[in-house]
Amino acid sequence: MSAIVVDVVYALPRRQVMRRIALPEGSTLADAIRASGLAVEFPEIDSTRAGIYGKPAAAGAILRDRDRVEIYRPLQTDPKEVRRARAASTRVMRPPISYCARRSLALRQFSSLRCASADFCSDSFAAFA
Repeated sequence: MSAIVVDVVYALPRRQVMRRIALPEGSTLADAIRASGLAVEFPEIDSTRAGIYGKPAAAGAILRDRDRVEIYRPLQTDPKEVRRARAASTRVMRPPISYCARRSLALRQFSSLRCASADFCSDSFAAFA
């Protein structure tokens, strides 16, 4: 049985660790994490939160030669909640505008447009009729 070489990487905010290891063919993602020793060095590592080349993969995924196994950290905050909070803090409260007011505003803006030629204007209006 031949051996494969894979890179196992783990990134912290101020430190990145990469280990190149040789494994027997048919090894899984969990085997690579275990063989790299990163799980011992960083006990917070969860082998179920890992992927191959940026794509999440199961712990039982079979590795190929020259794969890069990436171990992911959990998110500090939920991105949806951060966007909601940002939107709520920057939201400008406007008074509600009625349908009639919106329509009259749109008509005023449309009537203020200048056409380059009379033919273009008549063609444009004919298309809407």
